[in-house]
Amino acid sequence: MTSKNSFWASSRENQRRRVWVWIVTFLGMFVAVMGRMLVNLSRIDQWYREGRNFSTREEYVDVLHRLSAEMLGFNDVLAVFSAGIAVLIAIQGFSYLCDRRKVDLYHSVPVDKNRRFAVVYVNGVMLFLASYIVNILLGLIPAAARGALNGTALAEIGIAFVWHLLFFLTIYSAAALAVMLTGNLFVTVCMTGVLLLYEIVWYEVVNELNFYFLDTYSTFFVDRRPKVSVLYDYFDTAGRLLGVGWNKGIGALAQRVLPYGIKWIILAVAATALAWFCYRRRPSEAAGRAIAFPKLKPALKVAVAVPAALLFGIILYDASYQNEILTMAGILIGGAVVCGFMEVIYDFDIKSVLRHPVSGGVALAALVLLCLNYKFDFFGYDKYVPEQDEVESVAVDLGNSFVESFWDEDFNYVSSAEYEKEHMFLTDTEPVLALAAKAAGTDKYAYGEEDLVRSVYVLYRLKSGREVGRTFPVNFSDPANEALLNRIVGSREYREGCMQILTDRRSYDYVGNITYSNGSSLVWLPPEEAQELREAIVADLEHFDFTAGRRKWPCGWLKVSFGEQGYGWVRTYELAVYESFTNTIAYLKEKGAYYPLQLDVADVEAIEVTGEHRYRETSDGTKVFVDGPQAEAVAGELYTVSFSDPGEMEQILSSIYPQSQFSGDWHNTTYELDQDYEVTIYLKRGTDYPGDPSMRSFDYRFYAGRVPDFVAEAVEKEAAGE
Repeated sequence: MTSKNSFWASSRENQRRRVWVWIVTFLGMFVAVMGRMLVNLSRIDQWYREGRNFSTREEYVDVLHRLSAEMLGFNDVLAVFSAGIAVLIAIQGFSYLCDRRKVDLYHSVPVDKNRRFAVVYVNGVMLFLASYIVNILLGLIPAAARGALNGTALAEIGIAFVWHLLFFLTIYSAAALAVMLTGNLFVTVCMTGVLLLYEIVWYEVVNELNFYFLDTYSTFFVDRRPKVSVLYDYFDTAGRLLGVGWNKGIGALAQRVLPYGIKWIILAVAATALAWFCYRRRPSEAAGRAIAFPKLKPALKVAVAVPAALLFGIILYDASYQNEILTMAGILIGGAVVCGFMEVIYDFDIKSVLRHPVSGGVALAALVLLCLNYKFDFFGYDKYVPEQDEVESVAVDLGNSFVESFWDEDFNYVSSAEYEKEHMFLTDTEPVLALAAKAAGTDKYAYGEEDLVRSVYVLYRLKSGREVGRTFPVNFSDPANEALLNRIVGSREYREGCMQILTDRRSYDYVGNITYSNGSSLVWLPPEEAQELREAIVADLEHFDFTAGRRKWPCGWLKVSFGEQGYGWVRTYELAVYESFTNTIAYLKEKGAYYPLQLDVADVEAIEVTGEHRYRETSDGTKVFVDGPQAEAVAGELYTVSFSDPGEMEQILSSIYPQSQFSGDWHNTTYELDQDYEVTIYLKRGTDYPGDPSMRSFDYRFYAGRVPDFVAEAVEKEAAGE
């Protein structure tokens, strides 16, 4: 009797009831691991035999190593399958709790409840673990046979094994908890979805509402992402783990994985303990009910109805073209519908739709308060500006009129937000706070049509240790703001926080290619002298401020590429050169690379100007042309005029700017550059302008208000057919 009731005897009996789950788990994992492994190995071998994608055998072998680490390691398909199979195993293992006859049968067997729970739970883990281990071992065979394994790949596979196992355990434990809280399979599946997706849904709902209704809300520097959602953790992080082992070493990969592993262990243990607690106190008559514990119904009803109604409101807000009244009505109606639907599910009776109005009233009251807060900002979110003595330092993003590419010490691209948050610590906080306070007291519709208004992103690092992210509009055209912006941009802390060239000397030891262009020319500079060029730029940036970038357009552009000389990676960015950059221009002139922004008329063969004329068509088909870009018109036609007279071309060349180099950060291209005419420059063959010999035409636009009269008249005559 003792042997029959032992843990392992009970376990073997339970496994016999789960044969079909074993089959599904093993075959699914075989496809996710072995199937993908074999297909990709075959494809890579074929490419190598055909001489495609790989210039050397070393590249081919490196790709094989990375492939085995991905297919047998951080495999996204395996993750999706693991999540799905975790839910299936948990629900199938404890499914007897949803059937009254099975519950009575199981409870009639003289087996302790703790043992019964442990048997089912542990068997589910063993089922997954056995299938996973076997498929990984099977996958190692063809990988080893093809030479696709090395120490790094094996170590990454081992770390990923632990990662996937903990991911499975967390999902599995949450699904087991869902079974304990419910008594119906359909409701169990729904409850599992609620437990796994609830925080993600709230995150997305709150994010959307904040973006719609809070003018200063920003996730640029601070994004309060889900904290306990294992699904969010995995799919937000897994893709970024693939290259860590190769680029930074296995130790760095383990450090990245460790915090998630610890968190998932805590979540799995907590969910398992709660599931066991509920299992111990779950009454037998709960089988067949929607919710096993009636006291949970009101709280669950409110918890589900509020985000569901808000989500419906967001969809309605978009569909109704931001109709706030209709949106609020839709939220309240949606909340009432969800409350009624949940009562019907609770009792499986349509007549229960209006039961328990108190909990429904709480849900609707919460929705009303949320709507009113977003409408009237009761807590002053948009008016918040910290006191100066509360702020330790700030990071601020004003857009960038100089360079926009950043990377870390391993030459991995990072966003401007990531770079600035890590490197910018402005202690002169007064100008930032003054701009924020001014924006908070200004009507957002008060700016003029031609004002250059830009969204500024700021990170307040408070002395309390809290970080607060905000965005607010700043009128770059306002002279009163220029002094404040000059204090910001002119500070070393700002420049070093957003101009990587000032602090990153190391990268310039790996320069593979440098070119300089004025919009038409293209000159190659010696990469071995990159440090000398960098020193010239750094010297010029000592005097760079907001006025220098706002009042003038760049006169040229340096394009610097790193790692082209066999380093296995290529990183490129473009540096703007201004006329005030005397050291940089002197270096370019010394190398014979500097060409002024204005082209030499002697090198130009012809200029074409294309303008649009708008017209209204009368009933008899006559086209009546209208004047002005804002004039009401039915349609428009383009007309092109060619100019070859040196005097006319000289006037045009003095009034144009390269179209490919428009910068909208610190300039208003709509009003600072003319939008009605396009200018095409044709250079003569054999000119002194270096570059691609097949590329002899270049696109420009006129500066606003500087279109020569003879150009406008010529286009008008062309439109009139004269």
